[in-house]
Amino acid sequence: MSISVYYGRAGSGKTRAVYERIRQVMTDCPGEPIILLVPEPATYRVERELAEFMPEKGFTTVRVVGFGRLGYQVYQSIGSKGVGQSSLSSFGRAMLLRLVMKRKQKELGLLEQATKRPEFSSVLQQLFSEFRAFRVGPADLERGAETVKNNVLQKKLRELAIMYVCL
Repeated sequence: MSISVYYGRAGSGKTRAVYERIRQVMTDCPGEPIILLVPEPATYRVERELAEFMPEKGFTTVRVVGFGRLGYQVYQSIGSKGVGQSSLSSFGRAMLLRLVMKRKQKELGLLEQATKRPEFSSVLQQLFSEFRAFRVGPADLERGAETVKNNVLQKKLRELAIMYVCL
């Protein structure tokens, strides 16, 4: 199994080269599954063009898919194996974060007023996303709160840890 990437300017022959390569693979390795990844809006057109290009005017081992469909098929094949948590849309994460902020409002001191502002959830969502990207967890925030001298920063870090642990 190999991956081939074709790129170039418009009209440089990329599509024809891809179709030729697919025909060659189908001839050399009959039955070998082939995935042709194209932008979503082009899947139907490319599928029709490829069918017309083939000598038998069709194909059975080639799947023409868009990025979204390929992602969906991969997720369906592996399910939640290898995925540490269920996937939420950004809207779902924002709703969950608003719920956490509402429920934890009494435990918050410095951030209590900020949690009442609608845009604060998107700020926190971005912050927690960066925390995850850099593998910073609630325990790291607590440790950071213990090491800093500034009382206001200590309280903010602890309050962020309270909300972050709920997500």
